Amino acid sequence: IRINASGAGGGIDVDALGVLALDGAGGIDIGKTSDFAIDVDASTLDIDASDVVTINTAGTASHIVIATAHTDGDAFHLSANAAAGSIVDIDAGILDVDAEGVLALDGAGGIDIGKTSDASASSNLTATAADAVLTVAAVGGGASQQLVLNSAGTGAAAINIATTGATGGITISANDGLEAADDFIVQAHNFKV
Repeated sequence: IRINASGAGGGIDVDALGVLALDGAGGIDIGKTSDFAIDVDASTLDIDASDVVTINTAGTASHIVIATAHTDGDAFHLSANAAAGSIVDIDAGILDVDAEGVLALDGAGGIDIGKTSDASASSNLTATAADAVLTVAAVGGGASQQLVLNSAGTGAAAINIATTGATGGITISANDGLEAADDFIVQAHNFKV
């Protein structure tokens, strides 16, 4: 059965007092033979698929926008943790993540940055605002807890700790220095002050 509105201003209006159901044993195609705009306005939109869901834009100037005006609680929820092996893979030329509040990254197995990147690529963790404080801390305590800074560099400055301000100093504190366990140990073949 073919329904065709071929007039210059022709259209097709389908109304249902109840559910409007479209079923096709071979599938349902919208805009199959030509590219036209599709506008869907709904109070709620629920899309369920028993198999793969694919959203593609083919044009070089095309983009995908997912926006929400929700102001309290989860505004956008991406859930892909059905199992420990479930993977969310994001590939980007440039990835820009901005947060109005706290940006929290939690990983039950740890957090790796630049783990598989190009060996020649450098990474930066920088706080740029005036009077900003950048804190790297291992908290929770315990005899085995450590904050470890490692470098496999072979040059004289494999680890470089420097202040760049005109009057900046460096303070190293082992607790308050008053306890027997408050040690500061340097192990080196050469040590210069």
